[in-house]
Amino acid sequence: MAGKEGDEIQNYLHPASENGVAIIQDLFEYTAPIDHYPTVEGTEVTICYATIPEKININKSPSAAQDRYPDYPEHNRLEATYNMNTNGEKSITTIVFPHDKKIQKPVFEKLTNENYEGVTITHEPIKDFVLNVKDPEASLFSFEAKFCWPK
Repeated sequence: MAGKEGDEIQNYLHPASENGVAIIQDLFEYTAPIDHYPTVEGTEVTICYATIPEKININKSPSAAQDRYPDYPEHNRLEATYNMNTNGEKSITTIVFPHDKKIQKPVFEKLTNENYEGVTITHEPIKDFVLNVKDPEASLFSFEAKFCWPK
């Protein structure tokens, strides 16, 4: 995103969820049932904010054009608010992971240091790393990891 220093960004996510959003870890991980006319019963979606927002509001929102669908139920909306950096830029990374009884929700863990922020996503036996550079103009950084393919 690009703008001016101090500008505020609102990022809206609208999971197909009528009956609530569980806050697993505030400002980081949220899970909602996909219960708004679901095609697969028991499906949920977890939203992981790899870039930690200033705040997250959870509100009800109209699901359809109310003039054409007046009795259509409202659904949950997550509004994440971020501030632009001193250069008027902001890089935002959000992970949306659907899951059910067959595909279990992975474990999300925050990663952060002076160069990047991100998340490890552990879905045994696999561990993925999602990184977001804090300052794209800064020197490059590197890390080393072993790669192995499970049998």
